[in-house]
Amino acid sequence: MSEYFAPSSNDFLIEATFLIENANFQLSNHAYILTGGLDFTWCIGVNENLELAFWIGDGTTWCHLEQLACSHILKYSVEYNLKIERKQHSLILSLNSEVILDITLDEGFIFSGSHIYKNGFKNIPSKWNIKTNLRNFQIFLPTQEKFGREIHLISFFYGKNYCNLFEKYLLPSLMNKANIPTIQNERRVCHFVYCKDADYPHLQNALKTYASLGIEIEVDTKILNNADSTSKKYLNIPVEESIIRSYEDGSIVVVAQPDHIFGLGLKNTIDRMNPYDYIVCGHPRVDMQSIASEYSKLPYFASNEELVKFAMSLHPHPMVQHGLKNQENYWHALENASNYVTYFKEPPPLCFHGSPDMISVMHGDIRYSPFESIDHELVDYMFSQNRLGIVDNSSEFFWCELTDNRVYNPTIRNDYVSAAAKKLGQHPLIWNK
Repeated sequence: MSEYFAPSSNDFLIEATFLIENANFQLSNHAYILTGGLDFTWCIGVNENLELAFWIGDGTTWCHLEQLACSHILKYSVEYNLKIERKQHSLILSLNSEVILDITLDEGFIFSGSHIYKNGFKNIPSKWNIKTNLRNFQIFLPTQEKFGREIHLISFFYGKNYCNLFEKYLLPSLMNKANIPTIQNERRVCHFVYCKDADYPHLQNALKTYASLGIEIEVDTKILNNADSTSKKYLNIPVEESIIRSYEDGSIVVVAQPDHIFGLGLKNTIDRMNPYDYIVCGHPRVDMQSIASEYSKLPYFASNEELVKFAMSLHPHPMVQHGLKNQENYWHALENASNYVTYFKEPPPLCFHGSPDMISVMHGDIRYSPFESIDHELVDYMFSQNRLGIVDNSSEFFWCELTDNRVYNPTIRNDYVSAAAKKLGQHPLIWNK
């Protein structure tokens, strides 16, 4: 994804651990530098004498820039702590608290991301293993003078069913006069839609709606044209493009997927954002078949209380029904006289302000796919950076997700565990009746 990656010249600090296991092999030379098209900066290698060495890409073509040799002799199965820090124009590497390299960088030196790359070795046997665990990563981001002047909505999908959801449910909820029409009075709004060539004819009514309201919309039919329903491949590209646009022009990105219904309060949430924030918002799932049989189009909701009733009482998905009766780890809720108190350990992003380090995380040591990192590793990373915000009361904002009643029935069960997931799973979301 290097063609969508904006190099970072920011100061940063990385702290990681690594070890070498089962090194029963011979090497005639050092491992080699990264060779092209990759989104990572650092490569760690050793020679046959277990001398540690580093390589750096130049952030553009990943050509060989400089080899950083180290006289330290490593041992097998011993955990080492590594710190890599850029401070102004200095690059400092420390191993187990001892400075092993301190050099001055040219003013124009850039890093395309700030992440340790651990799979870039050539001619290394499978028994070789360097493990990295990103424990502490701090990046010092520049002041954004243009922050928040523009709002960019992003939607990415393919297939007639999602086109239908986009037109019948998402679009009317966004066009509630309290949402995009009001935001447009103060900020430039543009909706970026990613779909396939075959989907474009099904979006004509939506395009007419935007034109009538004077709201910009851009439709890309190339990026997802080769996507298929069996994988998440390509879905990360719209997210990465939006991150780079946001970083370059200061825009706030609103994630507006076609199977979501927006309630009221989006403007207030945006107004309270700070630069580089990442805002997540938990939601209930709505039974897609139930509402399709009853409504030809989205009914009007004058308040979030009405949408809460619609989702939690009138058309709850089986997962919601199950979560109201069982204290599931992934999603459960308690019903009171005046509200629902909900716990959701993996809430999705509602809006964010982008920065290049986000893309490094998406292509780093992830559990699922780069796309799925948006509600997993990116949330964990933002939590560690104190950049994570959570909408926890429907009086501020509320939304829900349309879901086929044949999936996630009775619920989602996984073993994803992280500091952020643990914290969010214990954080009450108050949805008022």
